[in-house]
Amino acid sequence: MKNQSKQSNKVSLTVPGDARYLKVLRSVLESVGQIYDFEEKDIQSMQLAANEAFANIIEHSYCNQANCPIYITLSSSKDKLQLELEDEGIPLEPEKIKSRALEDVKPGGLGVHFMKSLMDEVIFDTSNKRNRLILIKERSKSNEGFD
Repeated sequence: MKNQSKQSNKVSLTVPGDARYLKVLRSVLESVGQIYDFEEKDIQSMQLAANEAFANIIEHSYCNQANCPIYITLSSSKDKLQLELEDEGIPLEPEKIKSRALEDVKPGGLGVHFMKSLMDEVIFDTSNKRNRLILIKERSKSNEGFD
């Protein structure tokens, strides 16, 4: 049984770039996180970061055009959850993605800051001709006893 817990499992789906489909993404994250016995706080952090990422894709990559596809892949193992969100929108320029200072009080612009503060890794990748965001959440130290 220990071999099974070390393997990585993937769940993949494609949803329209519509905020109503965040419920699907959040549900999948919660279910897979629970299957792998991740702490609720880790699942919630992943969900919040995913919300920000999903909203950014809709607004910035697809310019709020309805029903453009968002490709979702969730990989899970005993050590981490990895969420990949891909889109075919406006090409991303990772070097231009920056969080603004928290002292600069105005609406918007904090999504990347939130993602980076909630996740262990945030990776922007454009190597496969799609925009790809990878969010990685490692298991909390207090919950390492999972077999």
